[in-house]
Amino acid sequence: MIKSEVRINRTLPTELIKLMNRCGARKRNPKTIIKALRDGLFMVGLYIDGELTAFSRVSGDGAMYFLITDVMIAPEFEDSGIDMQLYKEIDDYLLTVAPNDSRVLAMTHKKYEHIFRTFGYEYMDPDYRTVMIRE
Repeated sequence: MIKSEVRINRTLPTELIKLMNRCGARKRNPKTIIKALRDGLFMVGLYIDGELTAFSRVSGDGAMYFLITDVMIAPEFEDSGIDMQLYKEIDDYLLTVAPNDSRVLAMTHKKYEHIFRTFGYEYMDPDYRTVMIRE
């Protein structure tokens, strides 16, 4: 596994935009990205040689619902094991703050399905294959 630097709640909008471009993510208005980063509950960035290579964030109400979104891993690191390191940081956060009766949902690209299945997520609706839930 590649060793990366973990930065919690310290990813800059410019870094995220650059990673989004590398990953082929939909273009977003920079003001939207700034607001999303500011208003989220938690975000984690993994850095290799000072460059953001993996990112995800958690949003929600902080009590009943937690939504994992924006899972992104630079294409050249997708098979490096950094995906599990990224989710481990998210899971550590959720284990600390999410009440036992809350719902944790994941909205992510299909190529990251294996990460969430490893951690016990299942599809809520087999016909809508992008949202999974772990209760």
